[in-house]
Amino acid sequence: ERIRNMSPEQRRMFAPFLHEKSTRGQLLRTIDAISLASYTGNVLITGEEGTGALDLAKALLRNVHMTDGNFSGKVAVTSGSSINRKGPAAYLERLQNGGLVIDHASTLTEETVDALHGALEKEDHGAIVLLIDTPGNMNRFWGRYEQRLRDHFTTRVDIRALSEEELIRHAERYAQRQDCRLEPGGRDALAEKIHQLQTPAHAVTPEEVRGLIDDAIASAERKTAGHFMDSMLRRRYDADDMLLLRDKDFR
Repeated sequence: ERIRNMSPEQRRMFAPFLHEKSTRGQLLRTIDAISLASYTGNVLITGEEGTGALDLAKALLRNVHMTDGNFSGKVAVTSGSSINRKGPAAYLERLQNGGLVIDHASTLTEETVDALHGALEKEDHGAIVLLIDTPGNMNRFWGRYEQRLRDHFTTRVDIRALSEEELIRHAERYAQRQDCRLEPGGRDALAEKIHQLQTPAHAVTPEEVRGLIDDAIASAERKTAGHFMDSMLRRRYDADDMLLLRDKDFR
């Protein structure tokens, strides 16, 4: 229900993060709780490399810009090591009613965490701070500094990378919404494509998988002589009039 009530622009912004139930729930709670009152409503985001954690942070700030007239639109994206050198106050003073995204947040030193806590306690300026890291690194960081930061960082979004089988199921559901169905050979070809794209440094996203389906549909609908004959003889459609996606459509 909440997703249906999102504007088309919001659904486009957050589409890559709405596929997984637990992530979706965390995201919807975060959208409600994120706040320009710097002492609360800040956000933790976790995700392995390639899952789009930084993209989610930017989308959350774009959403605030759309929905809160007090947001200045000023945004800085930096790393924990840079904050350690310059101090959080140097950024927050320039980002009045803006957003600060800190990637690799677990590299923040104890001194920097204390300085961040002090800066966020001040009520004379507004800011949104988003801390990003991998789940393991964030858990260790939070275990060490939770007492100092828990009043400031009130929501967390964990982006879970989908398994190859989950990605294929997502693709099948998406294809069905486009009035298409994967033949067994097409399913195997899609699985091979996903496997090729999946690397230790990059987790294939549902958005990428939807792109593969869109490309396959375009291939299936290409008006070649062979495709024309298949269409005339109804070999391109199943009994429910769904367009069949075959292995050659993924080549």
